[in-house]
Amino acid sequence: MLSERQIVAQFQVSRNTVRQALSQLETLGYVQRIHGKGTFVAQTAQQLTILGEYYSFTEQMKALGRKPKTQLLTYEIVNPSFDVLKALQLPANAAAIYLKRLRLADGIPLMLEHTYLPAQKFSGLTADKVAHRPLYELFRTEFNEAFHFADESISATVLNEEDATFLVVPTGSAGMHLKRTTYDQKNNIIEYTISVARSDQFIYKVRYGKR
Repeated sequence: MLSERQIVAQFQVSRNTVRQALSQLETLGYVQRIHGKGTFVAQTAQQLTILGEYYSFTEQMKALGRKPKTQLLTYEIVNPSFDVLKALQLPANAAAIYLKRLRLADGIPLMLEHTYLPAQKFSGLTADKVAHRPLYELFRTEFNEAFHFADESISATVLNEEDATFLVVPTGSAGMHLKRTTYDQKNNIIEYTISVARSDQFIYKVRYGKR
């Protein structure tokens, strides 16, 4: 990055303001200051995915300048478990579309997703469509179902053998466990996803306001 003196000259601000700003950026992990050498953009700031800011994996990867890719591993019509039916607010014996997808960025596996959709609502959804287009784009263009909001919970986990194999990390590696429930404009649930992610590729950031 520019030196403190160069930033002061270019932006016409005080040296103290520049130092405070750089200190805050360093605290947030966006820059690294090395004594005698200068200030550098932190590698983690360029690569880490921030959870809690984007609902679209594809859009966030593009915003970070990374190349997103999704591999569709499974597409099935299933009779889901009671817990999934409850999460989707579906009656007993209702069918659901089950998608197992591996999310990658720049060829690196980041997240393994297990997604359930109400089969009746998305009866025209095919494996070919899911394999080639973002899911939320399909919701909007094919089914007139616009994303309204999503509830998501995140907890720490240890990756089992199957998850670790897909994510190309050792079994027992630290990971993140996510559950997301997505609602449309009418507050109907249109998606329930359970994911595991590599903890070395994600950070979770929250902004709080004073009340």
